[in-house]
Amino acid sequence: MKKRISLLLVFLLTFSLLTSCGNDSSVADRDVSAPIKIAALNGPTGVGLAPLMDDERFDVTVYQSPDEITGKIITGDADIAAVPSNLASVLYNKTKGQIQILSTVTMGVLYFVENQTGDSAIESFSDLDGKTVIASGKGGVPEYVMQKLIEENDINVNIEWLGNHSDVLSKMQTSKADTVALLPEPMVTILTSSAADTYTVLDVNAMWQDATGEELPMGVLVAQKSFVEERADDLTIFMENASRAVRAVNETGDDTLALLVDKGFFKSTAIAKNAIPNCNIVFYTDNSDVAGLQNLFNILFEMNPKALGGTMPDENIFYQK
Repeated sequence: MKKRISLLLVFLLTFSLLTSCGNDSSVADRDVSAPIKIAALNGPTGVGLAPLMDDERFDVTVYQSPDEITGKIITGDADIAAVPSNLASVLYNKTKGQIQILSTVTMGVLYFVENQTGDSAIESFSDLDGKTVIASGKGGVPEYVMQKLIEENDINVNIEWLGNHSDVLSKMQTSKADTVALLPEPMVTILTSSAADTYTVLDVNAMWQDATGEELPMGVLVAQKSFVEERADDLTIFMENASRAVRAVNETGDDTLALLVDKGFFKSTAIAKNAIPNCNIVFYTDNSDVAGLQNLFNILFEMNPKALGGTMPDENIFYQK
């Protein structure tokens, strides 16, 4: 009798575990009440959402600049959007608290790249003392990152701000002298893939972590607060699928690489495969990324409150998972 009871208990426990696992895995496959409208930024901030683009439950539109997405969030035309971290705070203030951050989706994607023609190479940020760095992103996170690193290292760096990342890339490709640039992925991979031996690269994310104690969260997913509250089941389904999508992108399987090229995120599978590990694409199913975001917000607010929309966001900006 004791053996039978023990066997029965083992069977029930095993059945319970299998059923529980099956229920968890089936969440991602459930239908949503209506297609979820998602605005994704072309580049590392939006690339983690690419695997959702062929799923009819998710209406994903890719935009080329944050300005195009801002209007979609303010008017409610997007339920969820992938945006730069500081823009999340700007939107939170503009909508009077009607958006929430779901998760960080990209850590630092910035790198210092040197077109090395001489004998010396940059090996640390302090080696930039007295040099000129060409960059883009004035008024955004790149400018404040540079300012913070310059202050922490107490050095003089002249920054030549260009219109966009493509302008910086073009200048690096045609430069005949030692030139240092601040570039994001995948621009770094595009530049170095043709002549890797002539470039040295420094990871800004690592420098930021050394200077502040936290990683550099550069891109986040935000959602309309009304969507979070009124479509909680749909949000759960999205979060599960977004987590899977990011995992698939980071695994860089052949099918996923082909999809990323087809959707216009990368020009070739080779560039995608080499760039993705340095894009630091992430997705958090808990709130462990909040400390890094709060750290960034505190630093940006101290430098220039306008970078966050004029007011420091309170804790309600973070969706509690």
